[in-house]
Amino acid sequence: MNNFKEAVLTTDEIKNCYRQGLQSLNEHSTKVVVQNTRELSGSVAIDDCTKTAYPDANRWDYIFGYKGEAFFMEVHPAQTSEVAVVLKKFYWLIEWLRNNAPKINELKPKDKSAFYWVQSEGYNILRNSPQERAIIQKGLRPVARIKLN
Repeated sequence: MNNFKEAVLTTDEIKNCYRQGLQSLNEHSTKVVVQNTRELSGSVAIDDCTKTAYPDANRWDYIFGYKGEAFFMEVHPAQTSEVAVVLKKFYWLIEWLRNNAPKINELKPKDKSAFYWVQSEGYNILRNSPQERAIIQKGLRPVARIKLN
């Protein structure tokens, strides 16, 4: 049984956006490296899927399932000036999960990060700045790609 797919299909706002594997990530699917692709349980483009319901919100980009857990991916320039925007997207996602997607929220991994900021270019956040400290505190330091065993 695919718990991720079941959780997505019971979440009204995104139930029609479920795709197999990493299909929802389109060209960004190369930013996710997993040990066993057969363990991928689907994906959703949250931003595209919730655009109508939250037109003015800073929405998070993607969610995908791997080994029965849910991972959340934001592809965004890693620049000091963009930290506030990504944090708004993160806070939106946390609230959305809590209020609208409790079954998906339950699938977050317990022993590793569920949230990933994937840099769309290089890392250009000023070292030791308040912005860098803020993202580190939230566990959102940008990475070039997500690597999962």
